[in-house]
Amino acid sequence: MSNRNRGRGWFAAAVMSAIIISLAAPASAALPSESHRMAALATIWAEARFAFPFWDQVPDLDWDEAFREYIPKVASAQDEIDYYRTLQRFVALLRDGHSNVFPPPGAMQGLDRPPLGLDWIEDQVVVVWAAAVPEIIKAGIEVGDRILEADGRDAVEYMRD
Repeated sequence: MSNRNRGRGWFAAAVMSAIIISLAAPASAALPSESHRMAALATIWAEARFAFPFWDQVPDLDWDEAFREYIPKVASAQDEIDYYRTLQRFVALLRDGHSNVFPPPGAMQGLDRPPLGLDWIEDQVVVVWAAAVPEIIKAGIEVGDRILEADGRDAVEYMRD
């Protein structure tokens, strides 16, 4: 890896992140074509090679070899979820919290986070935000509610585990 990228700092990291975020395929329920999947992988590899400013933080990473290793993984993705998770694992090799792959809305349907946020407040699990979706409204969950149980277990214990 050449030293041309070193010292580009936050700006290069922001450009890198913006490129990776923009890779999402058009929202659909289907796995993108193999050519689209290969293009996305190649774009991530090329943009990181050009703009990633923190190679010194991953000295043992052979980015070119990682790219070659991920070609068959991306090509053999079984579904959309597997495809995006594979791209996310590839980017995770950079060990950079600013670079990631964000699937288009709905791509990870069924695996998305629940439509509410929980936080620790005075040793209690408390709802700090709740989406206005039918399941939450029907359950009567509101911001400020304490969660006492999760899957039949004490909520505090559940959250700690």
